[in-house]
Amino acid sequence: MFQKLIRRTVPPPSSAPPPRISSEACAAGQGDALALFHSGTGIMFKANAMGARIWAALAQQTSMDRLAEELAQQYGIPKSQAESDIAGFLAELKAAGLLDRAGE
Repeated sequence: MFQKLIRRTVPPPSSAPPPRISSEACAAGQGDALALFHSGTGIMFKANAMGARIWAALAQQTSMDRLAEELAQQYGIPKSQAESDIAGFLAELKAAGLLDRAGE
């Protein structure tokens, strides 16, 4: 019964808009790698293939729930692991100023 109450009152993760890419972020990809640059601070950030896929999803305004499902299937990992990886990467991007904090 408590689970039913939670499901009704807490919106699903997919209903939240994805974070927004900062207008000061510049991205360049090569193969599976991604390099990000913050034009205001000069910070350079490198990402692997999964990071590049997350960045592309942000640029396309893909929901994070859908992205987690896609990554879980693509990499053969549990969805919970994909969600954790996405959250960690987004936290790093926010700390580097590459995402707008208002876009949470």
